[in-house]
Amino acid sequence: MSWRYPVFLDVRRRKCLVAGAGWSAVARVQGLVEAGAEVTLLASGATAELREMAVAGRIHWVRRDYQPGDLAGYFLAISTYQERFRNQAMWEEAQRANVLFNAVDDPAHCGFTFGAVVRRGDLQIAISTNGRCPALGVRLKQRLEREIGPEFGQLTALLGELRRQIIHRIPACSRRKRLWYKLVDSDVLDWIRAGQPARARKRMLALVSEEESDMRLDDVMEPFQTLDGDLLLRRVLELTDRPACVTCSFQAEDVAVVHMALRYRPSIPVLFLDTGYHFPETLTYRDRLAKSWNLNLVNIRPSASVPEQEAAFGRLHETDPGRCCALRKVEPLMKALESYDIWITGLRREQSPTRAQLQPVERHVLPSGKTVWKLNPLAAWKWNEVWSYLAVHEIAALPLYAQGYTSIGCAPCTGVPTDAGNPRSGRWGGRKLECGIHTVSEKL
Repeated sequence: MSWRYPVFLDVRRRKCLVAGAGWSAVARVQGLVEAGAEVTLLASGATAELREMAVAGRIHWVRRDYQPGDLAGYFLAISTYQERFRNQAMWEEAQRANVLFNAVDDPAHCGFTFGAVVRRGDLQIAISTNGRCPALGVRLKQRLEREIGPEFGQLTALLGELRRQIIHRIPACSRRKRLWYKLVDSDVLDWIRAGQPARARKRMLALVSEEESDMRLDDVMEPFQTLDGDLLLRRVLELTDRPACVTCSFQAEDVAVVHMALRYRPSIPVLFLDTGYHFPETLTYRDRLAKSWNLNLVNIRPSASVPEQEAAFGRLHETDPGRCCALRKVEPLMKALESYDIWITGLRREQSPTRAQLQPVERHVLPSGKTVWKLNPLAAWKWNEVWSYLAVHEIAALPLYAQGYTSIGCAPCTGVPTDAGNPRSGRWGGRKLECGIHTVSEKL
């Protein structure tokens, strides 16, 4: 047994040919016209219905029977001829010209078959017996027509109206699928049957809102794994009101990301690690940008001041830079991130070998066990793309870049790079590549 593959063809504005003019031709022509096809009737005579359609300009009528070459340029052709020799000739031409072809009541010359169709508005149910017994398909159609009333067409129309809104509000495919079934299985159909379509629509919107309110952050992030830059931030920040922040050292990448994020959340917290060891130029630039952009700047400071730490441990940035970073950067930031579900950074793969596998969207577990979504919208960006962004938006960069610095952190641990191919080679005298704030969390 070989099944036919069931499809619904879009024939709008497609050239379709119907040959012959019996009762079967009337049904085929009417069906194609209703589906939006450009129909040509090829027949020496025609029924009254077909003549009326031709006079009204709904179809084009060629007043003769089939001749070789008539199928050229058609998408689909149907023969209603009873003579097998004509069907055979049309079939062979259709095969050569790659035209979909059906000969009514002649299965040997059919590239496709018709089913018995129940139509309720945009809802269509087609029944096929694989060419074995069309009469059985007709009887099943009649049974379905008794059971499936016009309310199902109205339901289909309402669902169609909400489709775009649902795709926007429920981005995760798995959750959206669940919502569609919830809508279809709800009491909406009862309200339509009761003649209250407005009440039905209100009920559907309520179900959408319920699903949206129950949506987890994981559901929001699921479809955005392949986005980056401004588009990634727009989609995420517009689709969820979950607490988000941007960590910013006021280097070029971070400034670009802050500029993007402000478009969608003007008051988004911008977290700056005020270690007490920054260049004066960095602090001046921070304050100037915070004022001109009206930043919601959050200066995060360690528990101990620089004099207190140096009194207790000496100059850790010289003797133990890893511990210094842990005390003045890692611990304060990890504590601050406890208040947020989304952490946005300016990290790029190109910055360091330790960042080579960086993804635009990552899920991390902080040392406390809290899970956050980490967005790296510039992950795939090159250095020149960052500077092009700043130039296009007329954003002045941190003046230290003009002095030859390419990666800028605390003054005692930042120098001009020693390796032109490694922008972070000027950090910590080459003893390490990361301070720890982007390696201490566990990536899931």
